[in-house]
Order: sequence, then structure tokens, then C-alpha cells
Amino acid sequence: MRLCLQIAALCLLVACNDKKRNVPPADKFYFPAGLHHAKSDPASMGFLYVVSANFDRRYDTGLLTAVDLDKVGLPTTLGQVDPTSGPAQLRDLHTTAADTVVLADFGGDLGVQARPDGVTRLFIPSRAEEQKLMVVDAKGSSLSCVATSTADGGVRPTPVDPRDCGEVGASLVEYELTPTGIPRADSPMSAAVSSTGMVWVSSGRHSDTPRFSQTNYNDFVVRVPGDQPRVDATSFVGLGPGSTHAVATGRRWTYFSGRFPSAVVNPPLIRLVECLPGYPCEVVFPNLENDVRIGEARGVALSSDETRLFLAGRQASGVLGADVLVIASIIGADTGFPAIYASRTVPLPQEPQMVQTISRGPGRRDLVLITCSGAGSLVIYDDERGDLAAQVDGVGLQPSSFTVDLRPPGARVYLSNFTDGRVAVVDIPDLDLPQTARLVAHLGSSQVCLTRSLQCDGGM
Repeated sequence: MRLCLQIAALCLLVACNDKKRNVPPADKFYFPAGLHHAKSDPASMGFLYVVSANFDRRYDTGLLTAVDLDKVGLPTTLGQVDPTSGPAQLRDLHTTAADTVVLADFGGDLGVQARPDGVTRLFIPSRAEEQKLMVVDAKGSSLSCVATSTADGGVRPTPVDPRDCGEVGASLVEYELTPTGIPRADSPMSAAVSSTGMVWVSSGRHSDTPRFSQTNYNDFVVRVPGDQPRVDATSFVGLGPGSTHAVATGRRWTYFSGRFPSAVVNPPLIRLVECLPGYPCEVVFPNLENDVRIGEARGVALSSDETRLFLAGRQASGVLGADVLVIASIIGADTGFPAIYASRTVPLPQEPQMVQTISRGPGRRDLVLITCSGAGSLVIYDDERGDLAAQVDGVGLQPSSFTVDLRPPGARVYLSNFTDGRVAVVDIPDLDLPQTARLVAHLGSSQVCLTRSLQCDGGM
């Protein structure tokens, strides 16, 4: 009888191992989140790397897809739109499983490192089980997983599927079962890479200690070397109560925006961190929240000369007033005592999400791009004029992240539409005329038919 049970258990184990995983389709995006554009050569449109977050877990995993933009049929001239049919609907991505690698679910905004060998290294945080930081090397349509080291410096076991980058990612909550439950970085939201090659990761949920006690809150952000990604107890930096969303790296300091202030009154909107070898990490609290009355901040960006800070500010739930772009001055960005002072706020459409600046060259002030998820819009603020220059509506449902391809004298912007499953393409033909920005295309097929019980509306 015991032998029969052992044989049955062995058969069940083999059957489970032989079961094919239900991976998101390679020719579509599914809840696209973080994305990055990489140039290949001047004559090419380059490659677009898109994280599919698999937000509703329809599939077993997330996915990273490399799209060869020369194959999809984008307009070659910036701003070109067919006057009769409108923005191009480019549903065929010309991608196969060979252009993808598997990720853990709930991938977020990624950090990027350009390596000397021409490889683009992508650092992708995940809010799925084990809250992982995954690393992928990309060169054209070729994607490969980079195994992170274990906390004790050992090598992680080789996964059954060599294209499963989630299995060799580093857990950011590996110490949650210790007596204190810390350090841990729950709900990592965004990653950025500094000029020195250090990877910084935000944490969307500050940690209590002991775990589940709802006391002694501390938000731990993570820093790891990009060349040898390894997470251990020394990788965590505590910023105090109040969670973080986005991260931007300056010449000396790293800037974290404040999000989800659970159990925190008047939460910090921005915090700065510097870690020098041989010294404890320094944390600066500019107290920007004393001057700007908003509920939380999402995206954060720095001006090209690091004298200005831009924050996507949201009102607290139930509070009257517009969401805003917070514009602040940075004093002493290269010193040991930086200060940040609010200059002004500019009303924005509903639910601003991510922020990025576009340089217009030395002696010029930047353009500032903001996605507004609730409004389905991309907004452009001209820091030279001190006013909003353009609002491109109808880009899709819940635009969140974006990446910019500079194509002088203009730029092409790719935006991930989280809810409708497509990537929108917005062109700015001339950076001196941001008001000419226009939607020129959508990449991929709408996922609305899959995710809504209502009649399929094609993503409109």
C-alpha cells in the first residue's frame, strides 16, 4: 500500500512539473507598466522594452517583450497622422516567444543601465510574492536573465526555464521572518540607476516591526550595485515613516517621492539619500509638505542642471482641490546640505502619475512631461514659459509610465496604457513648439474585451 502511495505521489509530481505554464501572449501587451526605449543605430527607430504586469493574474506570470520598432509601421516623420483615419492602430507587434522573457507578476517602473558592451541592463521591481528585483540584459531583440546573488553571496539555483527571470531575482523581503521582521522593502514601485552604477528601488509600503504590529514604522529603500546585483542586510536604507513611490538620481543625492502615508500625519513628500563608502547613509528631510498641501506625491524628476525638482502631486481622497505639478527650487545639490523650497504649483488633470524632463540644451530650461492616469492624458509643462504648453488627450485608459526617444529637433514619447493594454505614441515635432505635440499611433491590441464584463469597447 505504501509503495502504491509513493508511486502515485511521484506521478503527481511529474505531472505538475510537466504542466505548461500559462504565459501572457508574446504578440500582445497585458497590463503594460514600465517601459524603455533603446536606440540601435541612427537609421533605426530602435527597440521598445515593455513590462506586462499581469495585474489580474489571468496568466501565471508577467512578461518582458522586446519590440523591433522598425517592423511595426510607425510614421517615419514626427507628427505624421493620416487626416482621414487618425492615429495609426498598429496591432501587429511582429513579436514571438523568442522576443520575450518571463517575469514575476506586478512589474513596475524599471531602472536602466547602459553597459560598455552595448547591452542595456534593465532592473525591474515586482510587487508579487517575495517582492523581487529582477535583472534582464537586452541587446536588440535578445533578452537574457541575470541571476542575482543570494544574501550570503552564493549563486541562486538555475531555474527550470532559463528564460524565467523571476526565479533568479532577489527578494526584497527576505528578512521578514526574522524576529524583528526588518529590514524589508514591501511593494517596490520604481527603480533608477545612478551615474555611478548604483541601483535604487523605492518601497510603496513602509514596514512595521515586529511584523503585523502596526508600530515602529520605517520605509526601507534598497540600493545594490548594478554590476553585481545582490541584496543583503546592508542593501537597505531606512527613511523613517511614510512610503515612497518614485526615485530620481542626481549627481550626488538620490530623491524619493512620498506615497501612501498609512498611519502618517502630514507625510513627507520628498526625501534625499546619500551613501558614501565607510560612512552611514545620510537622509535629508526638506519638509516640502509644510509648504505644499497635497495628500501624496507620485512621479519625481530633476531638471537637467539639478536646480529644479518636479513632483506629481495628488490630493488626499475626499479632499477638494486640483491635483498639481509641484515645482521646487534645489539649493546646494552638490553639497552636503541640500535644501528644497516650493516655488509654485500648477493644476493638472486627474491623477498625475509619472514625470520626466526633456533637456533642450545648455542655458535652456526643460520641458516636463506628466502622464495623468485618470484623465487619459499626457501633459507638457514648459519651464521656460512657466506654464502648461500642451495637453494630449485620448492617449488611452490609465496611461502610467513613459519613455522618450529624442529625435532632434523633436522627440517621440511612448506611453504604457495600463488598463487598455496598448502603448500610445505621442510625437513632439519641435521641442521649441511643444504645443504641436500630437498622438500618432497605438501599438498592440486592446485588452478591454478580456478584462471587462461589459460589451467590448475597443479601448475607447
